[in-house]
Amino acid sequence: MKLLTDLRQRLDDASHARTWRAANPLDPPSDDPKVIYAIPLVSRRRSDDWDVVETNLARTMEALHRQTDPNWTALICGQDQPERVTFGDNVRFLPSDASDKFNDRPEKARQLAGHVLDTETGDGYLFPLDADDLPHPRLTAHMRTDNNGHGYLIDKGYMYDAATGRLAVLQPSNRQFPKAKRFYNHCGSSAAYRYDLRSGADFTGLLIEREIHKQVARHARRYGFRLALVPFHAMAYIVNHGENLREKRGSLHRKMTHFDKNALPPEMAEEVRKVFHLPSP
Repeated sequence: MKLLTDLRQRLDDASHARTWRAANPLDPPSDDPKVIYAIPLVSRRRSDDWDVVETNLARTMEALHRQTDPNWTALICGQDQPERVTFGDNVRFLPSDASDKFNDRPEKARQLAGHVLDTETGDGYLFPLDADDLPHPRLTAHMRTDNNGHGYLIDKGYMYDAATGRLAVLQPSNRQFPKAKRFYNHCGSSAAYRYDLRSGADFTGLLIEREIHKQVARHARRYGFRLALVPFHAMAYIVNHGENLREKRGSLHRKMTHFDKNALPPEMAEEVRKVFHLPSP
């Protein structure tokens, strides 16, 4: 039964992609694609410790400022403008119109995507980024130089325990890490979506009606886009700092078992700390 359901789903996705592509013809990607990191930020009222939220966001912004290709933009959407972020041409704050409920990230994600649809006129890649995760210094450069016109998916990265300094790998399993899981199965900071607004194509469905992070590749295929895997460990997923949504839900303990099963050897861990500027235990 599952095979039949999967087949029907693939056929439906292919039909949807053909219909959308026929209605929205696209030009080849430009030589200067824009990379936009879209960051939803919890409200001060909903945070347990606003100082921790600002500290995490500042660390994420430092990771963006370390990008080897400086041609990126960050959009931060929240009810409260953070004080420890310097805003300017490439870092902008969008006051949130969300309801400030326990989990208003979907509403903020839609507002961020809507802002891109309403204000951008060119083409590039929209990367939803959690306010506590850290992109690899070469991530922007890879997307802009490879520039495949489809988008990108991160299946390799790391998980960092902010409370203990432990590091584990998130990637397809192999001989060294037989119990490892793919990065995008655990972390939402894992996909860059193509957009091209030069000729009036309607990207509303692709950018706003997104699936959960485990389904991002399928969602992109429904519009004819095949997300390419980033060929290096491209993101550090930060957990156990007191402000993770999963932690607030009381379900973080299941994720923490990953550190015991997929811990990095000391030499590898030290190199990862250098790349992502993570403190040692």
